[in-house]
This record gives sequence, C-alpha cells and structure tokens, in this order.
Amino acid sequence: MSGKGGVGKSTLTVHLAEAISTMVRRRRRADANTDSPSTKKARRNNDSHQEVDDDDEDDDEPVSVGLLDIDICGPSLPRLLGNVSGSVRTSASGWEPQWITESIGLMSIAFLLEREDQAVVWRGGKKDGLIRQFLRDVEWGAVDALLVDTPPGTSDEHLSIVQYLKESGKLRGAILVSTPQEVALADVRKQLAFCRKVKVPVIGLVENMAGFVCRKCGTTSVIFPPSAGGVGALAAAENIPLLGSLPLDPAIGQRCDTGRVLGCLTDAETASSPAMEELRRIRAKLAPLVSPPDAAWELVPPSDSAATQTS
Repeated sequence: MSGKGGVGKSTLTVHLAEAISTMVRRRRRADANTDSPSTKKARRNNDSHQEVDDDDEDDDEPVSVGLLDIDICGPSLPRLLGNVSGSVRTSASGWEPQWITESIGLMSIAFLLEREDQAVVWRGGKKDGLIRQFLRDVEWGAVDALLVDTPPGTSDEHLSIVQYLKESGKLRGAILVSTPQEVALADVRKQLAFCRKVKVPVIGLVENMAGFVCRKCGTTSVIFPPSAGGVGALAAAENIPLLGSLPLDPAIGQRCDTGRVLGCLTDAETASSPAMEELRRIRAKLAPLVSPPDAAWELVPPSDSAATQTS
C-alpha cells in the first residue's frame, strides 16, 4: 500500500512475488522421516494443470505465490509481467489465475477487458463485488502467500480487500511503500492512519527510489533528497520496521516497460545490482510470514547471491 501513486508499489509487488517464490521448504535433518505438509502439490501454468507426485523427489518443496491486482482503474501487473493479452479462464472450480510461472499466479481486471486502453468507470459497489469475486471465485489453489497490489489512496478498494481478508482470517498485514520526498510521505502517513483505523497490522516500510547507484563507479547519487528525514525517520517516529531501501536501477526500469520484471533476481543483467541485493535482505525479513511450516520444516532462500551469477 501507499497513499501516493507512482512510488513503485506494483513493481515492488512483483519483485516480492519472485523473491518469495524462489524460496523452498526444506525438511530439517532431525525430522527427516516427518511427512511433508503437502507431498502432492498441483503445479499450474497456462497450458496444463496436472498433479505431480513429489513422494520420490527431494525433500525441498516449492513455495507458490498468488498476485491479486485490485487497482481496478489502472491495473499494472499484467504489463509488468508481460501478460497483457491474458484472459480469464473458467474451470469447474471457478476462475483460473494466469500462471506466469509454475509458482506465480496472477489475477487482474485487465483479463476481463477487451482492450488494454479500455477505461473502467465504476462506482464503489461494482468494485466491491469484483474484489469479493476475486477472492471467493478464483481457484488459487494452495498458494503459500497472496500479495495484493492496491491503488493509491484509501478508497473503496482498500476497504473491501481489508474486510474480506479479515473475514477469512488470513490477513497478515500491509507493507507501505514510499519515496523519500515529503510530498509522498505525507500521503503515506494517511495510509498508516487508515491501517490503524481498520486494524491492519503494518509489517513495515519500504523506501523506493532511495538513490541512484552508478554501475561504473559505484557512487550513490541522491535523486530525491528527503526534506524531513525520509522514510527512515518516519519508521523510527512511528516505531515501524524499515524493511529496506531500494535504489533506482535503469536496467530494472527497462525490464518493467518490456514485461520482464520476473528474473531480475537471477538474470546476469540485474542480479548483482544494489536493488536486488537489498531485495534479498527484505526477503529474509518477510520469510517468517510466508505460511510458516511446522517445526519439522524450514523456509530456505535459494543460492542466488550475486556471486553465483555469470554473464
């Protein structure tokens, strides 16, 4: 969430989905004979929906993530993920999300529109109904985490998603995103007040566009200098964790425009960037919130550090 538009909520949502989906569940050695929480797991993509028996595979189990785009008037996730031509598919279980990878599924109003440039002019009741349908009628399967990309502000969409997730008993909390400028922070304070009013836990703050790191010399330039201490000062004043500060990276920006945000963590072009290194640190902080397995299992990040990348 963020009260301000243009701070990078959608891009961060996709980055977090990739970061979480690259983790695995691993059986602790002391509990090697403990049954898996899910020894048979459905793996879906756009072309096949087949159940795979994992009994004979390694102990590692993949982590799956659902992406729900409730920015009804300006959906961004399909373009960031290179799936602007997707459509809703219906099965006996309900609507099927578009499975961008075996581990990441996406649902967006964009899949219900005839054209990408088609305007959605709806009042609150229709928005509420669609969000309820996204949660009730979409066959998400056994996803380990559902990340919701919200529009700016504190509008009907926010009230609806909070209400329905709280009713489900599965609302973990909100991550607030801001750039360093006071004009953005002022709106984030309103979003924070909204979260407190509707009793949504705030997981933490993420500072986006926190500087520009030159890839040639490594020098950091402050593009948007904070006038009142920035996101770190807000986090300290409100006693909220600062999850991380992501710098600008032109290569990642280009990938956003061409629908190639997935892969930033592992592709040689971007894997060693300061932004992705910071994202790995954020992933480690969020790992305990991703469907924590029982004591016999642990969530383990992959070996995707920059040192393992090749050009």
